[in-house]
Amino acid sequence: MTHLGLLDIIQLLGYMCMGIQMVLNSNFGLIPDKILGAFLYATWLGVIEMMLLLAVNRFIALTNVHISKKNSGRLFIALFIIAYGFMLVNLVILLLPEYGFLLNMTTYDLERLALETHLIDMQTNILFGILAISWALYLITIVHMIIKLVKDYEIRIFFQSLFICGYKSFVNGFTTYWVPPSVLAYYISFFVYLIESGYNPYMYFFTN
Repeated sequence: MTHLGLLDIIQLLGYMCMGIQMVLNSNFGLIPDKILGAFLYATWLGVIEMMLLLAVNRFIALTNVHISKKNSGRLFIALFIIAYGFMLVNLVILLLPEYGFLLNMTTYDLERLALETHLIDMQTNILFGILAISWALYLITIVHMIIKLVKDYEIRIFFQSLFICGYKSFVNGFTTYWVPPSVLAYYISFFVYLIESGYNPYMYFFTN
């Protein structure tokens, strides 16, 4: 979280410079705009990398992955080195001649080689790839937590009673206020209503 916060602060300083440009209604010049644009975009990608590291941290902590504290520390040191190394490489590329993202008052202006090599597309794909991995880890962690919860008998009964209440509410509203517009819809409606009285044995089987 500390690393994420530091990168957020650097980004905030960049956006403050963008705000100053808007107040002055003028850019700072080629070199300052190039440096500011490079730092803003590199830290943007760095923030996403830190989000992935947070996802890995929560995944390890909550899914009981068998890894010792010592090895966990080594793993995160390696991940931090990779993340900052990748961010540094990205920063250097953005500072190369004709490869920059020039900070403008409200957006970025891409230099010639950045446009020709589709640099923004490549980096966007990397960014969404990192986010996809983060979401996958979070979803696995959530499923694991739910499985741990439903192992408890009282929790299983809670979900059973919650489902019964929800299904009863749905069926009563469904059969009272919905008029089937076709024969097929009528059969579906009747089927939903018919199985209402018989789902308790199935619920008991699945939750007990």
